[in-house]
Amino acid sequence: MTRLERNVDNHVFPGVSSFDFSFSGTAASASKITGVCWTVTFSKMLHLILVLSGVCTVGMAMPLPDYYSYSMAVGDGSGTEYSTAYDGRITGVRVWEHSNAYIRGIQLRYDGNWTTPVCTSYGNPLEMTLRDNESIIQVSGKYYSGYIYEIMFVTSQGRSLKVGQPYGNSFNFYPTHDGSMYLETPDSTFDTVEGGDDSFAKYLNTMQDNGEKASAYLTSSDAEHCLQEGRGPILGTDTPEDVLLLEVLRPVVEKDSQPALPNYYSYSMAVGDGTGTEYSTAYDGRITGVRVWEYSNAYIRGIQLRYDGNWTTPVCTSYGNPLEMTLHDSESIIQVSGKYYSGYIYEIMFVTSQGRSLKVGQPYGTSFNFYPTQERTLPNYYSYSMAVGDGSGTEYSTAYDGRITGIRLWEYSNAYIRGIQLRYDGNWTTPVCTNNGNPLEMTLRDNESIIQVSGKYYSGYIYEIMFVTSQGRSLKVGQPTGTSFNLYPTHDRTLPDYYSYSMAVGDGSGTEYSTAYDGRISGVRLWEYSNAYIRGIQLRYDGNWTTPVCTSNGNPLEMTLRDSEFIIQVSGKYASGYIYEIMFVTSQGRSLKVGQPYGTSFNFYPTLDGSELRFLSGRQNGYGITSIGAHWAVYYTDDDNVTA
Repeated sequence: MTRLERNVDNHVFPGVSSFDFSFSGTAASASKITGVCWTVTFSKMLHLILVLSGVCTVGMAMPLPDYYSYSMAVGDGSGTEYSTAYDGRITGVRVWEHSNAYIRGIQLRYDGNWTTPVCTSYGNPLEMTLRDNESIIQVSGKYYSGYIYEIMFVTSQGRSLKVGQPYGNSFNFYPTHDGSMYLETPDSTFDTVEGGDDSFAKYLNTMQDNGEKASAYLTSSDAEHCLQEGRGPILGTDTPEDVLLLEVLRPVVEKDSQPALPNYYSYSMAVGDGTGTEYSTAYDGRITGVRVWEYSNAYIRGIQLRYDGNWTTPVCTSYGNPLEMTLHDSESIIQVSGKYYSGYIYEIMFVTSQGRSLKVGQPYGTSFNFYPTQERTLPNYYSYSMAVGDGSGTEYSTAYDGRITGIRLWEYSNAYIRGIQLRYDGNWTTPVCTNNGNPLEMTLRDNESIIQVSGKYYSGYIYEIMFVTSQGRSLKVGQPTGTSFNLYPTHDRTLPDYYSYSMAVGDGSGTEYSTAYDGRISGVRLWEYSNAYIRGIQLRYDGNWTTPVCTSNGNPLEMTLRDSEFIIQVSGKYASGYIYEIMFVTSQGRSLKVGQPYGTSFNFYPTLDGSELRFLSGRQNGYGITSIGAHWAVYYTDDDNVTA
């Protein structure tokens, strides 16, 4: 065991080493560096090893790695076979597309070397450069009629490059293992150091003992001491050997000393025809919210950003209801993507540092993907009682921050219930339907909560409601006419503090459904009609699959969640009575996207930072999903600990 290895024994680094729908990891052969405790010295040393690994491992035979998996190829597969396999790690991606058509070319960069373009490199590619320690963790898209029409590369930092047209059958590729690459310390640099001409080879020729391997010296106390000393003449001397080592290490040592903004500023060149009046959303503070307006099935008509607590003036127009996203604390926007065509921006997607996104508009035209060029950017106990009643009219929700402390009910004399209002802590929500007349009211005491809701419904209305509390009190209003209902929790613990509900979207015809089940969501399956709407949904809780919603006819698209991975966003589109597209986004930046991007956009995510998807509810008519809503809450273990 070498000197530095005693300090950093057994540390694993994840990564991806190949494409062609293949994910793999390289098993360390010489000095496998693993462990949890990091020191500043080793962190800087690691950067040096990463910089030099492309040189040090040239020509080394690599056996099939342990952590290798293959995602089966999709598409008709006519023509000549290709492979992008190459030495090194993927550091960049280029994709060419026919405007409003299929993918025409792909090119990957391994370390600093671009592979030969697959098929063609005609025209201007869409390109993404990976950052240090960033790797590709997912490849998704669509294929149809002999071609790949859309491709999206998702990285370990939640960024993505999306190109093409969302037409055809969906595919989602990701590795079957959580980690996929070990970093290994090189055992050689050149056959003879005299054969190398760069600073590192010259340094080894001067300082390395005869016959000593590169890994042995790089993990020695001499190299470690050089890194600890940092800048200036290393070891306190001005000998040529010491200055030479500084030349090699300077890009590593000085990396951590770079100043913050405005040096970490970059500009993504504007896209689109650019007619009309110029605009800018520049404002003091940090972006904390986004609103986007769209014409139904057409282009983007308005944008508005919130800086700290201040909304800017809407760009262009604020007519209609916007799609909105509120950023969590310490969450920032790291990517803006979309499509433009014929003088307008047709689609826009904002991606955050926590892997959430707001996607609005129609995927029509030429793709664009904006992200910063610098790594630093701007500074279980839940249950659902199925709704009763005919359900005509507009959907409502009383969801709000805090705990319910009061109730108000309005009724027509000798008739049905006309209004409901809840108080959370000290805040009354907006009354549901109406607050005309004098309400019947109950104020909850300290440590008192609602444990039951009962009543009667008839001929399109709720005729009676009774709220029962944990202290045996009740508030009963209305007429005992119609069919009885009794709603109460399935667990002893009632509604959690960190609960929120994303209002259902869609026409909502057919029968109501709910996927509520004990445990934590660990898998998702989706069925779709080819080039049409979503026809089935199924969730797995721990090891148990729920009954499929609507239908399970055909082959589903499926995603298995990893340990400590959970769903933080549900997005998609709905039109003409059906849900046409659904995308589930996880806490690790992965996603499962199925269906056709047709209709009006929706984006669901919890209003509180610690919550995750607990279940879905909505309606289905036997042919497809007609509406969908999302329920979010913190997941608690049996010992009352929050699971992250």
